[in-house]
Amino acid sequence: MNRRNPIGRLLRLREIREEQARGVLASAARVASEAARSVDARREEYDARPPLPETLTPAQLRGAKGAISSFGGSSEFATRFALTKLGINPQDVTLLQVGDEGSRLAALSTGQIDFTVLTAGMDLVAFDMGFKPLLRLYTLDQPFQQTVIAINTAWAKTHSAIVDSFLRATVAANVFIKNPLNTAAALALIHTHLPIKEANLKQGFLLYRDQFYSVYPFVTVPGIEFILRTRKMEQPATDFYDNSYLQALQDANFAATLAKSP
Repeated sequence: MNRRNPIGRLLRLREIREEQARGVLASAARVASEAARSVDARREEYDARPPLPETLTPAQLRGAKGAISSFGGSSEFATRFALTKLGINPQDVTLLQVGDEGSRLAALSTGQIDFTVLTAGMDLVAFDMGFKPLLRLYTLDQPFQQTVIAINTAWAKTHSAIVDSFLRATVAANVFIKNPLNTAAALALIHTHLPIKEANLKQGFLLYRDQFYSVYPFVTVPGIEFILRTRKMEQPATDFYDNSYLQALQDANFAATLAKSP
């Protein structure tokens, strides 16, 4: 355990490098897997409503109501960062804990909220309903560590075989996904868990495959630094991750051997 960090030095095993690479501040709802099953049912109710008002401009966000999943979560972090990028002090808006994506979609369509943060690729369902983006955070090239599996370093040292096997499986999955020959198979699998329009699913998949995923999902110092400094935390970024296990696989050219496998 690192004495400067009471929660211990963490090993980041799995990460998709940029939360902002999936975050979009939009006059729209965040639509993800748990919401997708209810979208079609809500669409009929939505279509029966009066025409949408004009999309808010950044300046009109002052005094507006926005939806996040919960305080302290990544949706709040992304929303505050996006507001700042738009020149809006987060203190000038009201953020409401609305909950999951289905609840936020319903709140947006009924006018209970004015904006929310949504996931790139999964936002396409909301765009189909007529909502427009105000900012696409993934175009800002701001590294952010998100979607991680974190374990204690002491445990990792005594279970190195499990760590190695897990990382090999992760890299193997990334190699499979990034191979264009596997696109149809990957989409078929994902669609069983995310039953949205096939065109939207494919567009989102290609965005993740080509821009967001890397074969070796290394934690980045800038990504950790960004979170720590935004949170006013002074611990060194290196206290929070260990890339050595993944680096060993890259040094052994593990992904290339997979790509050559029949």
